[in-house]
Amino acid sequence: MNRYKTKEIVCFTNFSKVEIVEDEKTGNELIKKTMLKTEDPVLRHQYLQEIEILSRLRGVYYPHLIDVIEEQNTLAIIEEKIEGQSLETWLEKNPAYKTRIRFLLELLDAIDSFHQTGYLYIDWKPSNVLVLNGSPVLIDFNGCIPSKTSSIYVFSQELPSQSKALKSIKDDLAYASPLFYQIVQRSWIKKQFTSTNAIRKRYKQRRNKIKILALFLLLSVLFFGLCQFQPRNLIDQYIAQGRPLYHWIEEGKLERSLLEEKEQNYFTNEVIRTKDPLLCRYWLEKIDTHSIDAQNVLFLKWQAGKDEDFEPSELFLLLKELGQEDDLIRLIEICIEHQIVLSIDQQKELAQKIEVHDRAIKRYIQLILLYASMEKETYLPDAFDRIQTMDEEGRELIDLCDQLQLFTSEFA
Repeated sequence: MNRYKTKEIVCFTNFSKVEIVEDEKTGNELIKKTMLKTEDPVLRHQYLQEIEILSRLRGVYYPHLIDVIEEQNTLAIIEEKIEGQSLETWLEKNPAYKTRIRFLLELLDAIDSFHQTGYLYIDWKPSNVLVLNGSPVLIDFNGCIPSKTSSIYVFSQELPSQSKALKSIKDDLAYASPLFYQIVQRSWIKKQFTSTNAIRKRYKQRRNKIKILALFLLLSVLFFGLCQFQPRNLIDQYIAQGRPLYHWIEEGKLERSLLEEKEQNYFTNEVIRTKDPLLCRYWLEKIDTHSIDAQNVLFLKWQAGKDEDFEPSELFLLLKELGQEDDLIRLIEICIEHQIVLSIDQQKELAQKIEVHDRAIKRYIQLILLYASMEKETYLPDAFDRIQTMDEEGRELIDLCDQLQLFTSEFA
């Protein structure tokens, strides 16, 4: 039985159909992309490649792959529906330059993560970028090509004459250049860049030049004592002025060489409180992590999304502090993705943490099955076997654990 009920047809051609569907199991609205001519080798290549790319992508900058349906004459992709606005609509509202720059920097982060899949995006056009809560979301991956290849399948627009030579990240950024300019609307972005870091560096150079005069005036005011009162240390200044933290960073007041150990710890806590992944990532690169509290370093890496940097012992320390279900699921997924093996005591503590969260329990069971396949010692409380609210997929996982005799009667 088809669980995806059509609500609206977005696009229909001789080759494919795009619909908004409702998942009758969850009630969620999703996007369904159907290939109508499975015998077309180019079209089938695009669809299969999009499935592979979506399965590799992680994070907030891309839709999540939900399901793949292959029947006799059709192939369909079910993916998350992004409730954002188009980039064109967002730009029509004329956002401030700082807002545009913040958006561009997030887009560069999205591009970096995408290139790690081993593909080049190629089909850079405004309609392929949505804006959700001020952040970019890339959609439509059927025009991508593997890195270091010249075979390109894009029907949505004409590629430049030199497209046959497209091979590298540099080429992909060159093709994205018009989109960057449309976002920033400044001439400095028109330069041909070899990497996303080169774009970030260019922006910082431009920003510093613009701020030289303002910084000079500020120093003059401080030097001649035009302010009747100025707190003596940075922490007091920060509290008294009440200005956003990123202003202090942009003005260079929080450089590592200028901060004492007490100040480094204070401003690290302020950065963690923002829960801003970009700011946390920047702070990790700037700060001397050996001079601040180890627990704060862990939270910085957690907020920055530096999942690959965690050691098993560090994850266990984080576990003691985390309580939200989404955080616990993410911790389990890190263990699965990087095959991090927790000790029995750590497994027990994790199981206790998630015992009221069905989604987290389902991911934990997948972790235990991974450990079993690796012939590692496992802990799976039999209380999980008696959960009545588990969905169908969760029940199938539980049945598999029953067959493998992975449940234990002890819950400690």
